[in-house]
Amino acid sequence: MHADVRRALLTARAYAEAGRAFGYWVALMADTQLSAADHEHRKFGADMMALMTPIVKAFMTDNGFQCASDCMQVFGGHGYIRANGMEQFVRDARINMIYEGTNAIQSLDLMGRKVLMDNGARLRAFGKMVAEFIEDNGTNPDMNEFVTPLADIGDKVQKLTMELGMKAMANRDEVGAPRCRTCGSSATSSTRTSGHAWRRSRSTA
Repeated sequence: MHADVRRALLTARAYAEAGRAFGYWVALMADTQLSAADHEHRKFGADMMALMTPIVKAFMTDNGFQCASDCMQVFGGHGYIRANGMEQFVRDARINMIYEGTNAIQSLDLMGRKVLMDNGARLRAFGKMVAEFIEDNGTNPDMNEFVTPLADIGDKVQKLTMELGMKAMANRDEVGAPRCRTCGSSATSSTRTSGHAWRRSRSTA
């Protein structure tokens, strides 16, 4: 198989598997929010649902569109021919980035309402859960290739969020301007979150 075709297909598969694991975990948080036996666990579920809603929406739709575009390229010029159906997949995937609030608006919601409004309490709660997972699995040689990058990107999320938070205290427009930094935070959080969900599934497989 051509190397670039292999790259496109394996990338699409990786995002599909990570997105599925991410979606299952968010659904578990929805159940926790409604059905956990004690208030503390119900609150944790509610906090994670609030934090993850803009992330899961942006992560799946951004990467779904990119994967559809890459897979259309697998067909070469024939990818644009209507009979193959790929061009319609790309069109359909693109509108998902606009539905239910554009992904740029999701990024603003994430930073402005879900992170900064409670001074990062939800984000710290999630970070604590990820840190515990890293500590529990850091010495497992089978998980090393997954846990090390997860720890690295976790540090980057914390640093970027703190930087934006400090700037927003002086000027609230810093959260949305320049837009690319806010979107970058959303993308980084998405990668960390989906990676954590996927690695949890690997550790229990």
